[in-house]
Amino acid sequence: MHKRVMALLLSLVLLLSAAMPVTAMAAEEYAGSFVLVAMNANSTIVEPTRIQYKSGQTIQQALADSDIDFVGLENGFVYEINGVSANYLLYYDKGGYKLDAPASSVKALCFHVSSTYSDAAIQLIIQMADYLDMTNHVQNYPAAANAYATALKGLRTATADSAGPLLKNLKDAIAEYAALLDGTKYTVSATATQNGNAVEAPILSLTDVYGNVTTGTGSVQVIAGDYKFCVSDGGYNRTEGTLTVSADAQVAATLPYGEWFGNIRLLDVDQEPYRAAQNRANHTAQYWIEDTANALSSVYLNAAMGNVPNTKTTKLRTIYTGTNGKDMSGISRSWNSTATSLTYLLTSGMEGKTFALEAQYTGSDGYTQIQSYDVTVTRVPTLKALAATAEGTKLPLEFAPNTREYSLKTVSSTVDIDAAPFGEDYTVTGTGAVQLTGDTQDHMIQVAAPNGEQSTYTLHIQKVASVPVTLAVPSGTTVQVINGAGSEIAPVDGIYHLVPGESYTCIATKNTWYHTQITFTASSGLNVSVPEPVTTDWLTDLAFYNGTYASSRIAYAADKTFTAADHTYNYTVSDCNSSVAMQATATGTVTALYRTQSTVPGIHNLARMETITTPVSKTGLAQSLT
Repeated sequence: MHKRVMALLLSLVLLLSAAMPVTAMAAEEYAGSFVLVAMNANSTIVEPTRIQYKSGQTIQQALADSDIDFVGLENGFVYEINGVSANYLLYYDKGGYKLDAPASSVKALCFHVSSTYSDAAIQLIIQMADYLDMTNHVQNYPAAANAYATALKGLRTATADSAGPLLKNLKDAIAEYAALLDGTKYTVSATATQNGNAVEAPILSLTDVYGNVTTGTGSVQVIAGDYKFCVSDGGYNRTEGTLTVSADAQVAATLPYGEWFGNIRLLDVDQEPYRAAQNRANHTAQYWIEDTANALSSVYLNAAMGNVPNTKTTKLRTIYTGTNGKDMSGISRSWNSTATSLTYLLTSGMEGKTFALEAQYTGSDGYTQIQSYDVTVTRVPTLKALAATAEGTKLPLEFAPNTREYSLKTVSSTVDIDAAPFGEDYTVTGTGAVQLTGDTQDHMIQVAAPNGEQSTYTLHIQKVASVPVTLAVPSGTTVQVINGAGSEIAPVDGIYHLVPGESYTCIATKNTWYHTQITFTASSGLNVSVPEPVTTDWLTDLAFYNGTYASSRIAYAADKTFTAADHTYNYTVSDCNSSVAMQATATGTVTALYRTQSTVPGIHNLARMETITTPVSKTGLAQSLT
């Protein structure tokens, strides 16, 4: 993480420990760790967390390499941590405070707004980090969770006297939980049938209320308590339920059989299927989805119902956590539908996704039978822009990232290809000058991503002979001929040499402000009669405001009074205003052409057209330009 470094004399309390975390570190890279904690008077900014360090690093260097954001660290005076500013002090083992000390010399480091060092506080911080690192789900044991919460709150004001009891309470709760897990074990056995036949070696898993999972073949041993159980055939068929264990017990389960799923497709917004590989033998499916797909309305599920136990009560579920952080597994999905949107499945970019697709049926025993598919989404790179030019003229090419083939016509022998990838770390090949060696030629542009996936765009280029086209232009009128790509075509000695069959637009202008437009298809010897622009002033009044309603809006001032014959005005808008509303009175239709302004890159500098239907009126509405 990038660290901002600015020098101000402010201090903060962090806690670090040289004790090794429960999870092993990569020995070839890290030499050890210490515990860090950061607090101000009212809150904990960084809970006790282990900071790994490399051999020979100082405390300062280890902090700089961490995921914590410090301001002032480089200068030795930290005054902001993770965006929280304070007059921080710092201490670590034996009352030390120098950041240039070896990282290996400390066990815990604390940033705080008051100097409350004690050996007992250091030990408390280390124990709190150990608690968070434990993998036996002690964090879900109420007594331990309460003891940790009390310690976290008390740490901000802990003294040598008060830290000791907090430490003891946390240790006692952890020991109590360990003793609970080490209690008397009972045997839970499982029997299972599938399509009326006994399953010889069912897999049984029991999950306790704390999150501990015990798995075995045929049976497991667990302590007394409430459990969620799962009996499976070792593959994609399982049955789930609950039970309370107080003695040896047995679970009898009926497992799914047959094929509950038919064809499974993921569709784009146009209901076109993404490239897919569905393996019915092992119930896996892979889909290749472009990097442009995002969280909303980019992926739709079309799962055909197979031979399910009950067509009305067998539910379809998608088991994943959305990109919004919410659990999406409880959402009801529709079988056979093409309109089931998997919202928040993906973000734009190359990050893929794995999730389970489940068919769920509750049997007469109250247990839930589940047949599943393991689904993998692999992202595919695309281009965000593709253009072709010939002798400086841009050729018509209506580019879309997911469209892979294009047809071009040109009268030139060389076509220049320019392409921009969607991702900055993609590699693009096939750009630059392309020499045409025949009347038709296919040219390919490839874009590849670091994950090895690539996409190919093919240009079907046809070289044709140009056809002469002339224009009959009224006196005092100038003209522009524009091709389908928006490039202006210049005449040679009054003759336009155009691509036969292509559509062109001729824009005629008179006296700067008056225009007509005509579209034509190029053919040999065509003479186009250009209509003369009408030089009547149709706009009769104009006004701009900071809002739409007359009761509250303020008019923006123009540099001069409006007159129909004057076609240029400058309006002054304060930098504290971001809204513009408009009124216009005219004979005919008024259209506002403008580009958006926004601090959000995706909606900044977009071309907009708005038909203005609100005439100038002191009491009438004004139309907002969004």
